[in-house]
Amino acid sequence: RDWRATDTLMAAAEIYDNDTAHPHGLDLTTTVRADDGTQVFTANETRPPASGALVDTVNYTVMVPLKTLAPGRYVLTLEAKSHLGGPAASREIEFRVK
Repeated sequence: RDWRATDTLMAAAEIYDNDTAHPHGLDLTTTVRADDGTQVFTANETRPPASGALVDTVNYTVMVPLKTLAPGRYVLTLEAKSHLGGPAASREIEFRVK
């Protein structure tokens, strides 16, 4: 998808938790890398364990202002890592700034 430098990109993810038997938090990281691999944006968020009933789905949104990005190709990566350990879940999305 192509975006203008005056736009703000909003990314949303729904994260499914396979271990609802043990309350735990999540670390959520969003990065944007330029075509040459340079990291041009990062956002980190820590979600504490859900209080009360165990939650198996977490909704996450992040806003990425594009005004400082030069025209070109970028890759946005969303990553979720459980505080219980194990591998992180991630997705990558390519976009372009005009």
